[in-house]
Amino acid sequence: MALKDKFQEYFESYPALYRLLARGYFMKDQFVYGLKNSGSIGKKVVKIDPVDIIDHFKADKKNYFFGYYDKSPWSSSERYLLFLSTPRIGKHPTVKDEAGIGYIDLKHNRKHEVGKTRAWNWQQGCMLKWLDNEEDEPIFIHNDFRSGRFVCVIRHIKKGEMKVVPFPFYDVDWKNRRALSLNFEKLHHLRPGYGYHAGKERTKFRNKEVDGIYELDLLNEGVELLVSLSDLAEGLDEKVKHHWVNHIEFNPSGSRVVFFHRYLSKGVRRTRMMTMNPDGSDIYCLVDGSSSHFTWKNDDKILAYAGHPSDESNHYYLFKDRSDKVETVGKGVLCEDGHPSFSPDGDWLLTDTYPDKGGRKKLILYDIDKDESHIIGKFYTPIKYRLDPLKSDLHPRWNRRGEKICIDSVHEGRRKMYIIDLKDFLS
Repeated sequence: MALKDKFQEYFESYPALYRLLARGYFMKDQFVYGLKNSGSIGKKVVKIDPVDIIDHFKADKKNYFFGYYDKSPWSSSERYLLFLSTPRIGKHPTVKDEAGIGYIDLKHNRKHEVGKTRAWNWQQGCMLKWLDNEEDEPIFIHNDFRSGRFVCVIRHIKKGEMKVVPFPFYDVDWKNRRALSLNFEKLHHLRPGYGYHAGKERTKFRNKEVDGIYELDLLNEGVELLVSLSDLAEGLDEKVKHHWVNHIEFNPSGSRVVFFHRYLSKGVRRTRMMTMNPDGSDIYCLVDGSSSHFTWKNDDKILAYAGHPSDESNHYYLFKDRSDKVETVGKGVLCEDGHPSFSPDGDWLLTDTYPDKGGRKKLILYDIDKDESHIIGKFYTPIKYRLDPLKSDLHPRWNRRGEKICIDSVHEGRRKMYIIDLKDFLS
């Protein structure tokens, strides 16, 4: 891990100090950037022709966003686009802060609100996810907080609620009517911005033996602990106090699962990227030490921005599951951490970056065969949105046909979703 990354992880363990130092650092960098690049001051968006940016949220002043990059807001028919509308609060939301759940009918360009949720955060929303089915019905799932507990709700956009499962979900294998989950309350306190805040009095730092990765039976509403944190911590230093799980994702067929096992060691966050079978068996550690964002390329290969013994710096690496085979992707071309995903045809890698010294985040398309990257847009981020608790990332996601991208951006001073049409660019 690079020295810069080590310093960042250390100071992130002291949130108040980290925010103070980071704010001063950003203000200094932006001032210097402005002196050197006076011609770019005032430009909130720089787009590359022939890319077209479409805004469906011009009419009002609410916050609109979708969430993380690992789920698509488009329905299987691509007629409907899910969104979350949220209050403009300057803190991490709690279960007292209600957000609206809705969709845009893209055929008629109309917004519809279909429900509410009290289980959401600024990074991942309420985990909105379409449940693709043979009948092509517009059904989706999301998390909520009801009657003193976190749950997940299966909902039809026209017919309303279909089922409430008494546990929140993280990712779904709808073909087999199962989901995987984790302790969202604990996650909020150990990694603020990714879990759900139900108040200090409800913090559930369960014993490692009874906390970890859970399986949800979405048909019969059962919940079972598959892998305990105690199992994951086996062989590590017993003095390590806190272990947790984050970022669980099924592979395309649902036959394997990737996740992060994280823990604090001497105040520094350590990350192990691991895979397993959906029943919790055959656990394999692919990365031990540093890893940030990943995506499945296919059923047995995972792309991740991570560290590797072959290089002192982090890069995008393509790992073969259950093996030590690894190859570097975009070395010298893709040089920054981001939120990656492959196009449906596998020809392109989509990712973004964190803000540069001028506050601009880059949206990048990488041509895999040609080993070429294309910056298709730069989006300004006000300083307050570069830091917790309000941090906002582009989190780009593909549509089903691989010709459009949806991003969350704050370049207009509030959260909005934008669709970027790539048809002309890709042709």
